[in-house]
Amino acid sequence: MSRPPHPPFLRFVPFCLVLALFPLLPACQQIALKNPGFSFKRKVKATGTSPGGQTAASASKRTPGETAFLEKCATLGAIGGTITGKDGYAFSAAELQRLSQITDPDAASLRGASAAITDFRDTLKRKGIELIFVPIPAKAVIFPDKISKDLKVRAWGKKPARLDSTLQTFYASLRSKDIKVIDPTDALLAARENRKAGSIFPKSAAVWSPRGAEATAKLIASEIKGGKWTKEPGKEGALITEPTTISYTGPMNGAAAPESLSARNIGRAADGKMRSVTFSTGGHPLTLIGDSSLLAWREANNPVGSSGVFASLADQLAYELQTTPDVFSGAADGRNAGRLRLLRETSSGRNPLSATKALVWVVPATDLALIDWKSVPLGATSKARPGSSASPGIPMFQDPPVSLIPDTARPAPGEATAPPAPIAPPVLPAEEAPPVKATPAAGEPPLPR
Repeated sequence: MSRPPHPPFLRFVPFCLVLALFPLLPACQQIALKNPGFSFKRKVKATGTSPGGQTAASASKRTPGETAFLEKCATLGAIGGTITGKDGYAFSAAELQRLSQITDPDAASLRGASAAITDFRDTLKRKGIELIFVPIPAKAVIFPDKISKDLKVRAWGKKPARLDSTLQTFYASLRSKDIKVIDPTDALLAARENRKAGSIFPKSAAVWSPRGAEATAKLIASEIKGGKWTKEPGKEGALITEPTTISYTGPMNGAAAPESLSARNIGRAADGKMRSVTFSTGGHPLTLIGDSSLLAWREANNPVGSSGVFASLADQLAYELQTTPDVFSGAADGRNAGRLRLLRETSSGRNPLSATKALVWVVPATDLALIDWKSVPLGATSKARPGSSASPGIPMFQDPPVSLIPDTARPAPGEATAPPAPIAPPVLPAEEAPPVKATPAAGEPPLPR
């Protein structure tokens, strides 16, 4: 008597058992399917740290290309001085070294930066002021494919991939704390090279070009437009632009030829000429603080080797919003100098933020590799003494009118052929210096500490 046939589904049972046991084999735990949705890799716990010091979670987010980029930055950064890259591009070894150190989202420098930024946000919030944090990407992040001939960087068209995952994680962390962060990296990557207009970063300098400042100003303006204070017109008339081209030789030039860079000068029309914008240090609803990049391409010899153009980030943002903000810039330090200057102003009896509704804090992203992020209190301000020179709204820059008529125009007889050099802002004490203590007038209460 013959046995009844097995049900058809039983024929597949042995095969299914093999598939179920396959991932448990030690030799198979290192095999991963190409489909990212299925993987037999053993997961790494996010709490451990790798030999390099960064957490395993942060290391797992890093692509092989980014790892190679950071290793190359560390190698070149250790050389010091100026690094000659590809296609005439030069880089600061200090910048490369700092980039190579930003690898762990839980690093002491990032924890200190987060604490200082959060504390400053809370201080401003108590005064009814919104903080807008703007980190400026390093030149090497925008041109990673130019730092070395030996480094291969994947690119989508002419735009390389972003190689700053730790910084992106840090910015996301700030946003999770309800801090507004405007990251211009993608915008600068998209517009990084232009044969006619020049590069977003000059080949021979570490600071961005006028195009970089312009692209960042447009992004900031698009993010903050809509507030009631942004609709306040300028008191001295509309701001206008005038295109120009400059020949620039930066400090890292070497033997290369000068670069041709386009710029959009900002000013007001008067008597057929363009006059530069005058910024103040009090009385405006928008305040800008930051390092020297805030006023680069406006001040004399900032950046080193630049000519007299008026195309800085402060100028460009003034044009986009059609109003001139208050400006507090530091010579080199974006972390503390601007905030310490506000503290000194406050300690001297002024109230530089009396009308401020939004404060834009511009900081080089590489400063996040540094640990000395100070907590700067901005307490109550005592009234300025009658007749005191420390009253809000004192102009920070007293630049004389400057003609920006194209070179093809001939000056009138007896007219100066070269524009007068702008007066540099006053030199401030070092950031470590204690705030200036003001002496109250007779009958006034003592100033707050």
